[in-house]
Amino acid sequence: GMHAAVYRPGNLGGDSATGAYNPSDANTLLLAACARLGLAPAVEGWRFESTPVDFAAAAVVGLAATDASYGRAYHLADGNPVAAEEVLAELAAAGWEAKRVPKEEWLAALRTRAGELGSLAVTAQALASDDEVWSPVRFDTQGFDAATKELGLARPPLDAALIGRYLKRMQACGLV
Repeated sequence: GMHAAVYRPGNLGGDSATGAYNPSDANTLLLAACARLGLAPAVEGWRFESTPVDFAAAAVVGLAATDASYGRAYHLADGNPVAAEEVLAELAAAGWEAKRVPKEEWLAALRTRAGELGSLAVTAQALASDDEVWSPVRFDTQGFDAATKELGLARPPLDAALIGRYLKRMQACGLV
């Protein structure tokens, strides 16, 4: 029979080396909205689940080249999403302070500044109604984590350096 494996991506973030990102990515848009507003919603349990796209691509290529992956399913997600507080602290360290306010106040600010923010405001408001954005589904990534370790691949952490690269790219593209 045909050999197959299943690769289920979570949220794919930008490239860890260049910062290039998907302009429609929920995390990217929420982070950009927070940076532009100088405000962030205070949502209990809010976490950023994101896997850099270059890491995910290297993992799929590496796993597809091994016979051991046949018949397996891999969750290409971060099994330990980063707390929004940590991401927002890194955002502030990169020069983009975002004061925590109640979600309703954040949404009101998006509406008030919709003309200035354009489609970013509309998209962020739409995302805000999706509960999964604030509390992402947790994936069992043990198999994926073990397999990528065996391949010698290390997941780039969502830290100040990576967030800085994402923000530089967002600035260059006019998103923030």
